[in-house]
Amino acid sequence: MTHAATRLERALLVALRADPALKALVGASIYEAPPPGGRAPDIALIQHDLSPRDADLVAGHEHRLVFQLRASGAAKKPVHDMAERIAAVLAALVPADIAISLRRLDTLETSVDAVKREANGRLVVRLFSDTP
Repeated sequence: MTHAATRLERALLVALRADPALKALVGASIYEAPPPGGRAPDIALIQHDLSPRDADLVAGHEHRLVFQLRASGAAKKPVHDMAERIAAVLAALVPADIAISLRRLDTLETSVDAVKREANGRLVVRLFSDTP
């Protein structure tokens, strides 16, 4: 059986890649990891921390996902738009084999790379899966 973290990542990436609004923002540039030499705009899932929830007497895991968001210009609005769409996709995500009981946007940090003139973001979301 595939681990819950792998199944959740797979379902989430499929849903993000299928979202028309995200396609309009980044095209097909939604990655499981940043590609070498990748160009903005893009979205990459750069971290997935996993903790068991057995302390709650509930089977399952707490997932902390970190996304890297990059826009092709210095304006931060496209980064905010990407984060908004990711949150919307997460809110609607219903994987066939994982029960999700909590979806929460924890943090969005934005900055502008002064040399490349690219807006960047770091989006942290938290999910609880009730499936082992």
